[in-house]
Amino acid sequence: MKDIKEKSMNLEELARMMQAGFQGIDERLGKKIDKLDLRMDNMEVKMDNMEVKMGSMETRMSRLEERSFTNEEKEAVLAMVRHYDKRLEAETLGKDYILLTRKEYNIFVKIAGIPNRFEKTESEYV
Repeated sequence: MKDIKEKSMNLEELARMMQAGFQGIDERLGKKIDKLDLRMDNMEVKMDNMEVKMGSMETRMSRLEERSFTNEEKEAVLAMVRHYDKRLEAETLGKDYILLTRKEYNIFVKIAGIPNRFEKTESEYV
């Protein structure tokens, strides 16, 4: 009878130890899950803020576009681009170089934002 009580006590002790171990794991895992939940909440807030900023940027860009050119001006610019495109294609197809008029070159460097090699700049005088 004594052996049975010792064995049952040992099983009870083992059960308590296992329970304590599982509770410890549960607590650590719970803390990590809470931290992960907090990080996910922060990410959601940041994503919401980004969406708001992108929306306002989209609104500003559309306003800028609306104020930039009228539909007639857009069509005129596109007609000019198409004209130059057709002319350049005819003049340059199969060639290794192209020629631009001075006016075309000035427009190109202005749009591309590169220095105009035909105009002196203040830095050249220094």
